[in-house]
Amino acid sequence: MAAGSDAPQPPEIQSADAIEGSNAWRVLVLLSPGDEMGLVGELGSEFARSQKGELILACLVPAGDSDREAHGRETLEKAFTRAADDEITVHHAILIPVKDNQILDPVRRLVANGSIDLILMRSDRKAAELLKKPGCDIGILRGKREQLDQEPAATLIDSILVPMDFSEHSERALDYAIGLAEKSGAKIHLLH
Repeated sequence: MAAGSDAPQPPEIQSADAIEGSNAWRVLVLLSPGDEMGLVGELGSEFARSQKGELILACLVPAGDSDREAHGRETLEKAFTRAADDEITVHHAILIPVKDNQILDPVRRLVANGSIDLILMRSDRKAAELLKKPGCDIGILRGKREQLDQEPAATLIDSILVPMDFSEHSERALDYAIGLAEKSGAKIHLLH
């Protein structure tokens, strides 16, 4: 677009410490350098939209590795561009340096300091570490990279399982599942 147009400007890439708490419902989409926003980003956006909340993108990079940090910045910029093309608002873009592959502490600090309500990420070796009390709800998407990189979710989802305990969280999950099922034609299964 031409200079001076109404094109969304990418958020400044920040450190995790720069994100302050908020009363808004927040979903954090965790990416690794080279990841596409894809399905994880689409679902994160839908969660944020359904809760009238905020979408935050973060990329985990090895601390002190300037090449991987640059690749992480590229990943965030590319994800923002894709989000803008799909009319998705990204409220923050964060680069998270990780020492010795220990992602739990920096993510846990971000969850606490940034008032994160949900983490969405792809399944990989890092996912298992985050399952150890991340401080908020977490959703992990499994699948082949080429499936997770594509959109829309409606082409991939044919069945949605919603665990129900009749709490506020499970009711919110059911509301979201209904909206997603309407878009995708998926069947909803409730588990109590």
